[in-house]
Amino acid sequence: MKSNSIIPGVVDGRVSAFPNEDGDISVHIVIGKIGSSDETGDRVELIITRENAGRIGEAMMAGRSNGVPCSVGVALQRTLV
Repeated sequence: MKSNSIIPGVVDGRVSAFPNEDGDISVHIVIGKIGSSDETGDRVELIITRENAGRIGEAMMAGRSNGVPCSVGVALQRTLV
């Protein structure tokens, strides 16, 4: 997948989003084997409140950027050097 990025070293991955048990939005990012159901890659989870998710959606539909608070979890499957 080729796209423009402001972060150097961007790699391909897979993203999914769904409401969690609290009604907030949980966004999972898996870095690794594309097109595979294998979850052995590094993982990042963003948890965004329903209100803040709405603010992001509105900003995206309007073609602008809007940063909001979130909680972040990271599970690395390999050691970074």
